[in-house]
Amino acid sequence: MSVVKAVEPPQPHPLDMNMDDMFEMMKTQLHQSGVPEILHAAIFRKVNQEIFDAGDFFEVTMMVDDNEEPIKKQTFATKDIGCNDTESVWLIDHAWTFLPNTAIESLKKIPQLLGRLMTMFLLHSQDKENGTERLVKTVYKELFKYAQTYSITDPSKPMGDNTINYWYVVDEFGVSIGHSDMPNCRMVPFFVPTKGYTLSILFLTEDIKKGQELTRDFVDVGLAKKHPKWRDILLTVWDEDRHIDEKLFEKNEITDEYFTLGRIPDHIPSDEVQAKCKPFIYNKDKPIRLYDNDQQLFSNLKDIKVEFVDNIYEADVIWLRHHFSEFKDLAEKNSTALVNQFPYESSLTVKDLFAANVELVFNDTEFDSVKMVKPPLWLPITYNLNTELPQFYKYFKEREKKNLNNTFIIKPWNMARTLNMTISDDMSFIIRQVETGPKIACKYIEDPVLFTRPDTKKNVKFDLRFIVYVTSLSPVTCYMYNKFWPRFAVNEYSLDNLEDSLAHFTVHNYTDKSLILNMFSDDFIQEFEKTYPNQQWKNVEKQIYEVVKQVITTSSILPSPRGVSPNAQSRGMYGIDVMLGWKDSSHKEIQVYFLECNFIPDCKRACDFYPDFADTTFRTLFLNEIDSEKVTKI
Repeated sequence: MSVVKAVEPPQPHPLDMNMDDMFEMMKTQLHQSGVPEILHAAIFRKVNQEIFDAGDFFEVTMMVDDNEEPIKKQTFATKDIGCNDTESVWLIDHAWTFLPNTAIESLKKIPQLLGRLMTMFLLHSQDKENGTERLVKTVYKELFKYAQTYSITDPSKPMGDNTINYWYVVDEFGVSIGHSDMPNCRMVPFFVPTKGYTLSILFLTEDIKKGQELTRDFVDVGLAKKHPKWRDILLTVWDEDRHIDEKLFEKNEITDEYFTLGRIPDHIPSDEVQAKCKPFIYNKDKPIRLYDNDQQLFSNLKDIKVEFVDNIYEADVIWLRHHFSEFKDLAEKNSTALVNQFPYESSLTVKDLFAANVELVFNDTEFDSVKMVKPPLWLPITYNLNTELPQFYKYFKEREKKNLNNTFIIKPWNMARTLNMTISDDMSFIIRQVETGPKIACKYIEDPVLFTRPDTKKNVKFDLRFIVYVTSLSPVTCYMYNKFWPRFAVNEYSLDNLEDSLAHFTVHNYTDKSLILNMFSDDFIQEFEKTYPNQQWKNVEKQIYEVVKQVITTSSILPSPRGVSPNAQSRGMYGIDVMLGWKDSSHKEIQVYFLECNFIPDCKRACDFYPDFADTTFRTLFLNEIDSEKVTKI
């Protein structure tokens, strides 16, 4: 086997499992991938003996133009082959496994890989004469016409942050198999636990004759099966001029089901029951009974006495990391308790649901067809690619016609920490990313306010993490913790290197902590005003607070399940991430952009930086003790 792997996906070591478990894992994979059971025995044998015998059944031919330049590869059967033959299955090697954000770096570092892909992708001789830098870009642009994907989930990590999507390119034989809307084969990835690597399985879906071309469906993916009318859009990756039915671009109606599908419903007490719920009375001489299944934050309490209890119905304060839905039950059985969640708060904390809320609330605002933007300006234009891909495609193409910047950041619905996020101005790349799970596309803030890192003197991107405490949604009552956390990128900011995660992402404490620049908020403000003497921080902060208030308010205007619901016993602490950008090229006015709202943000750094943080949080949320030196009402 000839394998080049710049990224080695973490997999269980073969010895970590017994043989029965290994074969059960393989059978499960094959069933999930739709591989006929009659082929399983041949697959196990060929995998065990590493038999790559496709060359005994097929041949690859090359079509060339008048200048003898290769233009197309095709694969043909060299004999009649029946799809029900128990031996009609073949192993295909993977030439390269990679992550989108590190692919270009790998191509630069591994010349033999770059050369191999140039040949596989049929780049012409004039392309090969370009410099390495340009050639790498050319190969990368072609890459997602050939690459396929699989995901690896680590069950030991928290849900939502435990899946990584890997991309791979199959070998020269595999990439020579062409597309057809009426294919005669399928090719699926297959992890081999006995060997510790991934390869692909090729099998027929119908009988083929000698001399017949072998073809597969390039969009044999879940999204195409869920939305069959989207096939033409998905196939534009390989055929940019493909005709798209204009009816696809019609706006989708956002229904209640959009907010409830696949989610556990929250049970809300009636207004009459809520009226009887009165918070516990705080007695400084007695410990507060606290149910806390996390204790990351409140183990840092200094002045407040608490007693940890194991039953929520005996607690004064309930602090949960997992989703809580039984608000009605709590009101009936423990009416004096306070809990750290609001019903349906996923409409604030889940990216696609919040964007849908904004769309509904601001539905009547006018769209600026020149700048291609729509109020509220604090939220970059956002599309749910799993429900609005046609509408996004149209928007992208219209921006393209107007020669507007077309850079977007592609985010999973429910992951923070930049996991599986990518940035691109290539429609084909964006379309392919939807195969890796639910995604939204947000207009990238291409002209951010930059900060000069004192350690490297590089002008880098930054964002700001604020903590907001919500004590009521009827009326909306919230407080900002007066300190905040600036987070910095590592490399110089540039739109010429969209694949450089160190230039475009600011959160690195889950990857390489040595890259983190820690800075107190007061020091940041001082440096900010030195760099931008025409920008007073108090004015920027005022705009930030206004945006945060609008975010909380917008998420709670509509009745549940669309909006976050008021509840007498509910309180909420959220991590709000914002970024500063320039309103226009004059760089005179700053626009605050809302990035996302995080439920139960990581508070370790908050407690390390500011020893009062845990006590301030507890007093503000649960004791109604507001210290204006620590928090600001907005």
